[in-house]
Amino acid sequence: MFDYAAEHEITFNCNKTIGVLGVWWLSWFLGCCNRKTKSGIQTTTYRKPTHSGLYTHWTSFIPHKQRRNLVFGLLDQAYKIASTYNAIHGEFMNIKSMLIKNGYPKAYIDHCIMKYLNKKHETSVNSFMITPRNAKTCTRYAIMPFQFRFIHETSKLKKSFTYKDKQNHLRRSSVVYKLTCTCGSNYIGQTCRNLITRINEHKFDQRSEVCKHLLANPTHHFNFKQLEILGSIVGQKELYLLETLLIQQHQPDFNVNGPSIPCCFLTHNGLYDAT
Repeated sequence: MFDYAAEHEITFNCNKTIGVLGVWWLSWFLGCCNRKTKSGIQTTTYRKPTHSGLYTHWTSFIPHKQRRNLVFGLLDQAYKIASTYNAIHGEFMNIKSMLIKNGYPKAYIDHCIMKYLNKKHETSVNSFMITPRNAKTCTRYAIMPFQFRFIHETSKLKKSFTYKDKQNHLRRSSVVYKLTCTCGSNYIGQTCRNLITRINEHKFDQRSEVCKHLLANPTHHFNFKQLEILGSIVGQKELYLLETLLIQQHQPDFNVNGPSIPCCFLTHNGLYDAT
């Protein structure tokens, strides 16, 4: 600080006074009045000689929160700067006198001072209790003697919308499905796209075994809207494996190409090759 003052030619005012208790020095810096006495350095709040003591009047048309913040702001400044309890008491009395001149009720000022000091000297509470925001007030007062500190549990907006509108099963993706013909034959397939896209391919793509069967047998038909979804899983490889397992379980008629991936199964008769 003093290096900065020397570099930028900042000067400090200092007065030497001879009093009853001896010689003491008085200096001012950044709103702090420093007194050097025989017992040490004492600090109090410094106010300029031109300080008028005018603050926001009590009858001003402002939110009450601003009046409360003004009182607590002045008290906090005096408490942090003053070095002794006598200095704190003197600063609080000066603040009280100035606020009364600005129309603040005496009882309200005393209430703020008491509340501020109680908060500064209250014992620390290490017990916490998380309560929902809609917890009843009577519940809090019932356990208040146990010295719990209450913390409101916040919730994100998305938790209020956990349930989405149920979509049609034809809009699902990454599923293994089963189609059954009126003749009793069935087909098991998989798709990672929307199921309705794959169903349309079965209807019109002649490379599909289902489409070939319908062309060869005009009197047969599949109920594409009421197909059966056998399973669902995320991942292309996992989807192929699930389809292979379901093909081995149901043994469909139209899956002439066999399973999607080669795999072997261990049965009670020995090793069975699914390929």
